[in-house]
Amino acid sequence: MKQKERGITLSALIITIIVLLILTGVSISLITGEEGIISSTISARKNYEIAQYKDQIDIAQVNAHLQDWKEEKTGEELLGEIEKRLENGGNFKGSKFTQHPEYKPPTLLINTKEGYLFKVTEEEVKYIGNQEEMGDIGDITTADIQIKVTPSEWTNQNVKVSIKITNENYENHQDNYEIKYQIGNGKKETYKNEFEVEQNNIIKVELNNKPVGTLIATCHITNIDKVEPNITKLEVNNEKWTNQEITITGKATDNASGIIGYAWTNTEEEPESWEEINQTQANEEISQSKTLRGETDNKAWYFWVKDKAGNTNKKKIEINNIDTTKAEIKLTASPTTWTNNKVTLTAQVTDAKSGIIGYAWTDQVETEGTIKWNTIGSTTSTTQTKELTSEADNKTWYFWAKDEAGNTNNTAITINNIDKTAPTAGIMNMMTFEEGTIFASCTLTAKRNRSMEYKHGTTKRRKRFRNQSRRRSNLE
Repeated sequence: MKQKERGITLSALIITIIVLLILTGVSISLITGEEGIISSTISARKNYEIAQYKDQIDIAQVNAHLQDWKEEKTGEELLGEIEKRLENGGNFKGSKFTQHPEYKPPTLLINTKEGYLFKVTEEEVKYIGNQEEMGDIGDITTADIQIKVTPSEWTNQNVKVSIKITNENYENHQDNYEIKYQIGNGKKETYKNEFEVEQNNIIKVELNNKPVGTLIATCHITNIDKVEPNITKLEVNNEKWTNQEITITGKATDNASGIIGYAWTNTEEEPESWEEINQTQANEEISQSKTLRGETDNKAWYFWVKDKAGNTNKKKIEINNIDTTKAEIKLTASPTTWTNNKVTLTAQVTDAKSGIIGYAWTDQVETEGTIKWNTIGSTTSTTQTKELTSEADNKTWYFWAKDEAGNTNNTAITINNIDKTAPTAGIMNMMTFEEGTIFASCTLTAKRNRSMEYKHGTTKRRKRFRNQSRRRSNLE
């Protein structure tokens, strides 16, 4: 019997201990658990303190609005009035007040000595959390939003845009933030990676500080220029035929990056080298000229311009009015033997470029300014004649030709074969002899180097006067 009683006592003891342990665990849980007495007490105290703070902020906000009703204030001034009222009394001694006019809407952050964070706007008072858990969320400003555009210099390509938040608090609490961007009036997009922009525009970046509000930063992209420069004029200073130098002039503007270079070429291929000029401003006109001096410059000319972004443009002008070649002249006389009739001079003239517009006959070398020109319609070839009818025309004659470009040329020919002077003869002596034969002598007069024909009885004879103008002949 005694052994049996001891066994029952031991079992009861074990059961009793287990029950006590269970009761102890339940009690500790009720006291220290998440929803235990201690936690509930702490939470209740926290909520009470938060409510007290919020009530005081609400009262300060209402009073500030009443003051605003009497004296109109901006949103920032209203927040300043709230801050002033809270700093002067109540439980806010030792609290940190930070105004953020850059937030949308303007925001006042209050960090109490217990670490309670309140967000205050014109219309709202809100507890947003504990400072230890959220970090210095009020330290981020628009200056921490960096918008980088690549490249930053002028370009005719798309640019790349990246966004970076440089505040350390952002790095440690990224879950509290959201970044969105908007190109111009386009749709807002959540920022993940860099993006491209095709045209100059305003980039709007919104950093949503979820517990506090939204910070907005903007970037104006102005370095994209995809429009080629405008060549406003390409002209030549003389469009008529000329044997002088001429000038071609090109003018151009650029509505964005400005013109930095120009070139003259004879082909449509973009030049490899450019003549640099001081960079012009948008819509500022440049003017560049080139002098052409000879027939080798009769060709197509291209005027090129280049802006700072790399855009190029060209314009073409055809030059074919430079003529420095004189007309070709072939001058002949007919007949070329002795004659007592007229001699005809014939000038055959050709000019393959500008064409012949005038000619002249002179019997001496003259300066061009003294020549009296006979004008004709412009022609590439012409034949002109002149008749010589007297011995006075035995001289050197000059034929002049003038083309439309102003070139002149002359060719000379010497005439000395016109003889219109008749020879003379006279009987000087006459003698009669016994046999009945008569002898006589006569003098024949003619010009040197000319021959004369006369009759002796019925016989024709010819005498040539070589070294003298008189010759005596005996006649039977």
